[in-house]
Amino acid sequence: MDDGMKKKFMIGIAGLCIILAIAVAFWMRPKTYDITSIDSKEMMWFKCTKCGAAYQIGTKEYFQFLHDKGEPMVAPPMICKKCGSESIYAAEKCDKCGEVFFQGSNLRDAPDKCPSCGYSAIESLKQ
Repeated sequence: MDDGMKKKFMIGIAGLCIILAIAVAFWMRPKTYDITSIDSKEMMWFKCTKCGAAYQIGTKEYFQFLHDKGEPMVAPPMICKKCGSESIYAAEKCDKCGEVFFQGSNLRDAPDKCPSCGYSAIESLKQ
């Protein structure tokens, strides 16, 4: 193979590598989160830090709220339906006793450990 052919071959290989890199970057890019794809029946638990009220809010409604707030790094509080203050935060409901609590209440325990009965779905999976 003469020098001219080698040069053309190397340019072809380099071009192929560039096209392959672009294709991989395109397929591996982060997927955008589309609020409209959330099922309107899907619910999340929330609890008020002022009055202690606990109730469910639609997941779609919650993510629309975050989107409207500019998707901040730390979730801002929502307005409580019971006392009217901005003090509603996402919470967890215990599968065993039904207590609604804030996840990660005790940093030494599993994040989903119930402060009332001590049940943790994460810890039960480990056993």
